[in-house]
Amino acid sequence: MISNYYEPLLEEGHEEFERLGWESAAAQNRRYDIMLETVGFDGMSLLDVGCGLGSLMTAVKNRGWKTEYRGIDLMPEMVEEAREKHPEQEWHCGDLFSENPFNQESFDIVYASGIFNLDLGNNLDFLDKALGCFSSLAKSHICFNLLSEHSMDKEDGYFYYREVDVRRVIARNPELEQGRLRIEHSYLPNDMTVIISL
Repeated sequence: MISNYYEPLLEEGHEEFERLGWESAAAQNRRYDIMLETVGFDGMSLLDVGCGLGSLMTAVKNRGWKTEYRGIDLMPEMVEEAREKHPEQEWHCGDLFSENPFNQESFDIVYASGIFNLDLGNNLDFLDKALGCFSSLAKSHICFNLLSEHSMDKEDGYFYYREVDVRRVIARNPELEQGRLRIEHSYLPNDMTVIISL
């Protein structure tokens, strides 16, 4: 299902934000900004889950920050383009949740942008599974964004999250429950960013 969604977007003639399924470049960058402003990556190690075309690495570079970055994505075409744009970084193609290639606590920060947006029919279970994986890999922070139930422009095919459900999923994982939780809604009307400080 995920490949079926993205493959038509990878055709020539689409802007980068369109190829990643975002509504605009400004919205895509605002999602990065809220997390970069809140956590900061300078001098830290980072795993970008669902790295797409490497856009987050571009945003980090534009700030002049140094980070030990690794990206992983399901789509070979995206990983190859990301590798061409940022050959100095490490890129992986695969499914983190079925074949995790990384050791425990390999990264200061684990980040995911957009991977929870498509309606998979089991989104809360997928979020729960993903957070279990993220908590095993992150030493300092877990950050991710979700589409919000408060969106005024809901579209078929996407999943919109209630904050109360997100909090319940996080509470299922004792390691995450002990962390400091921040859920930020202020930056876009249809989105929320979840930041867990471990």
